[in-house]
Amino acid sequence: MLSGWANLLDSDPRVRSVGTVWHPGLVDHPDVELAKTLLCASGVVTFLFHDYDHNTKEELNELADEMIVRARDHGVQLTKGVSFGYSVPRLWVQDITDDDPWFVRLNVGDRVISLSCWLR
Repeated sequence: MLSGWANLLDSDPRVRSVGTVWHPGLVDHPDVELAKTLLCASGVVTFLFHDYDHNTKEELNELADEMIVRARDHGVQLTKGVSFGYSVPRLWVQDITDDDPWFVRLNVGDRVISLSCWLR
């Protein structure tokens, strides 16, 4: 189900024009064949801007904040926070290490269908 969400994001020209969506269920992911053999390949979708200079904590947090506003405008529950063990879909800007590049991680849990409306 999450690979469907990743495909939805990855196929949106607005998303593809500014960045890359990473999920092992996507056909161009290096682990796609392995993911096909697993019951659940991943619970998260990761996003990076094409221009790595924009993959800063500040710019990615601005993106996450905008995504939350758009979701709420559509009546979709989405919050910011680490994406482990929660039922509410969460956006998280990597802040565990100082490694580059920074990235946004989206954990949608079982809310794939309700979240798809905010792409419109």
